[in-house]
Amino acid sequence: MKIKDVILGKPLKTSDIANEKLSKAWGLSVMASDAVSSVAYAGEEILLVLTPVIGFGAFKVAPLVPLYTIGVFISFTLCQYGMVRFWLRTKEKGWKYKIWINGLGAFMTFVDTCVIIYNKFIEGAWMIIVSIPILMAFMIYVKRHYTYVGKQLELKDFHPYHGDAAAGSSQCIVLMQSINKSLLKSLNYAKSISNSTTALHICRHPEYAAELRRQWDGLQIPIPLEIVLTPYRDIMKPFDDYIWAREAKLKHGEFISVIIVKFVTDHWYDNILHSQTTYFFEKLLSKHRNVTATIMPFHYNPDDAKLEADGPSGEAQ
Repeated sequence: MKIKDVILGKPLKTSDIANEKLSKAWGLSVMASDAVSSVAYAGEEILLVLTPVIGFGAFKVAPLVPLYTIGVFISFTLCQYGMVRFWLRTKEKGWKYKIWINGLGAFMTFVDTCVIIYNKFIEGAWMIIVSIPILMAFMIYVKRHYTYVGKQLELKDFHPYHGDAAAGSSQCIVLMQSINKSLLKSLNYAKSISNSTTALHICRHPEYAAELRRQWDGLQIPIPLEIVLTPYRDIMKPFDDYIWAREAKLKHGEFISVIIVKFVTDHWYDNILHSQTTYFFEKLLSKHRNVTATIMPFHYNPDDAKLEADGPSGEAQ
């Protein structure tokens, strides 16, 4: 007996089909298993089954056409306009007639976009007109937010708070992305609890790794920097391999502390843009018996008045 017969039952004789009545859902599945029936009747039966579920909108594709058309012509307009700016900036050979071609293309596609928006506004074009400004405003906010955070983290000079700490059996690994104020705070804390501290950077761009090494050596930071290159965007796997290798070299009674910076924001909605990887690092490190995860809070947006009132002590954040 075939598995197909067990699941769907034995095939019916032609003379017995008149006495059998299947629901639409069961009938659709039975016909879909037969090549001839599915070709002959599946299209009609699929529509009969889907119509009660998603309504008669399944038969209407026309409302989607204005959305697609506007998106396409907006893309064309932006591409042509971008080429105009490119020719104005570079002024390569033959740029004068090329800029006229792209300028004419940008003008024509822009006119077409305006005509479609005017004629199809009620039929669905209004959704594009509303959604595009909202998305642009959100992306501008995200860019300004990260620009502001970058300025808050900017570190021009390296001035450590602490010297060498007292001898201890713990080893500290400080995860870092770039040389900034949050790294300075992490290194200061690491040196206060251990005399064996290592800064770890996982990178998939050799050029950035070389520049980071140059900055590190230029600042003469008295802590070794280890860079792990990976060809992938995922940094969890190379990080886990590095921790396993370090843990295997531990002696009896030794352990490793991994310091992870967590950004503390003033607004709850800013948390969406920060510290999403902290949870995954904690979960990953929980598999190691002799490794602990230390979360270092960093308030990237402190109150300026409070800093002025606290004076130099406020730098510790």
